[in-house]
Amino acid sequence: RVLSIAFLAFQGPCYSFKPGSFRAEYPPWGEPGSAAEGQPQFLVPITIPLTKHACGPSRYVSMRIAANHINRRDSTLCPAIASLTSHFELVYDIADSSANGVGAIEATLGLQERLKALGKKLVVLLGPNSSGSSKALATFLSIFGVPNLSWAATSPDLSRKENYPSFFRVVAPDSLAIVVLAELLASWDIKQASMLYFDAEFQTGLAQYFRTAAPEAGIDVTTWRIPNSGEGGVKISDENQGFLVSALKDIRRSGTRVAVTFAFMEEAWDLWEAAMGLDMIHDAGWIWCGTDGGGQLAGLQSRANVYLGYMYVLAKTSTDRFATFQEQWAESMRYMELPEFAAMNRCAGGVQCNDHPDFTGWVPGVHDYELQCRGYTALAYDSLVTMAVVLDRLLAKKGVALDALTEVDFMEEMRALKDPANAFTCLTGEISLDENQDRLMPMAVFNYQGKLFAEEIGKWSGVSGFSWSVGSSVVWPSGANGTIESVSELPKVPSGQAPPCGLGQFLDAQTATCMDCSPGRFLPESDKLQSSCFACPAGTYADSTGTTQCKACGIATFSAEAAA
Repeated sequence: RVLSIAFLAFQGPCYSFKPGSFRAEYPPWGEPGSAAEGQPQFLVPITIPLTKHACGPSRYVSMRIAANHINRRDSTLCPAIASLTSHFELVYDIADSSANGVGAIEATLGLQERLKALGKKLVVLLGPNSSGSSKALATFLSIFGVPNLSWAATSPDLSRKENYPSFFRVVAPDSLAIVVLAELLASWDIKQASMLYFDAEFQTGLAQYFRTAAPEAGIDVTTWRIPNSGEGGVKISDENQGFLVSALKDIRRSGTRVAVTFAFMEEAWDLWEAAMGLDMIHDAGWIWCGTDGGGQLAGLQSRANVYLGYMYVLAKTSTDRFATFQEQWAESMRYMELPEFAAMNRCAGGVQCNDHPDFTGWVPGVHDYELQCRGYTALAYDSLVTMAVVLDRLLAKKGVALDALTEVDFMEEMRALKDPANAFTCLTGEISLDENQDRLMPMAVFNYQGKLFAEEIGKWSGVSGFSWSVGSSVVWPSGANGTIESVSELPKVPSGQAPPCGLGQFLDAQTATCMDCSPGRFLPESDKLQSSCFACPAGTYADSTGTTQCKACGIATFSAEAAA
């Protein structure tokens, strides 16, 4: 009789959900008609940067959608959800890490107190987002043997299990992305590059990997290091702004127009704004590239125009299912109720996010109309599903109540994801971990084209190398653009060098612009960069600017000295 009632209930019109859709009302659990309604609840604590991060709010919303799909057992976007057989409903609690390590630990301690008030124990944690925060928190959690899973922490250092034994991630480490970045430049026959980075731990790590990868790809790298102004990619201080401008001028004088940058958050924007002010971006020959943290638009179209042409390499997360996810976002997100941002005091300091000055990653009319943060947002979805898969397998094996599961249980089951037989497929593709508890993934190349998000224009795999998306557009910093017509090459690739000056011109070292030779001087060559003009020899003269050859003195005239 009970089964019959349940069957009839699930057939009722109130219990019909459009595949892949998500609940507009908060919370994403306790939904009438969902498959998990009334089941025992398991609470997942989540540490995520709601403030001081341009994409943190979008990634949280992606997790909320995942929670709803898990509880509905809707596998439209994630086939792994169909494999869940245990009886549980997934709920969560969130805390703002403020995009730094101290904030992540404080957020976790707050979550622990709220768990304790519910009579529960911290046995596993989802988050934090970035590498610096993850290093701090993973060190702290390893003392207690509590595993944590990140969707966006990509520092290669986190692969060192002797230091971070309880850290897991569903994203590939940056060491692979950096190798691919060097190979990308080499594929364009780039031989020289200027690298600029901030000396915070994360950015320095990326720079070290590029210094190793670039020579192996045949690229000579000149390095500029900028003092860090604070944790979490904060705005550059006035003092350090001077170092930055000096470094940029050095790069401009070098004549090399390949700039590889390792910066993120507001320091990245300050870097680009300074380079823009020095006319170093939207000019012929320039290539600007790096990792995804380099593009910090904060929902501002004015910034998107500055970042035009920037390219970065990121783990490939786009699939056919992700395209459906984007469509659902654009169709339904504007109707989603978000009390988490408006009424729940979940941002740093215990205030409402909408009232927090550093809550800039969710702009109504922008982020709720189109998915802006496309790189790690799908991985945030997958991270919560990974928690559900691990929980489901534990319940099937242990046959115990939810509250009887321990941190040791979760650690063992998460490590079991290293076995290929335990791989599963979700929004971003197949998920399995290696011996370092990392996920190895194909890479994608993204290009900012004047919009608030970057377009994926190609992919890379260890087997086939680069493959470009035929029919897609590519835009370079100079504004030059074209349509990709071949999987093997991009159109209009810049030279990476300042363009040769014309006849009678030289390259001014201070401004990196071509200037006419002054009277008394000449320059006939145009096939290379000359830093000065030649003086007219005695007996000759040049009476105008931009001269390519000197004139012989006429009858009854002479020039006793050069440069007449």
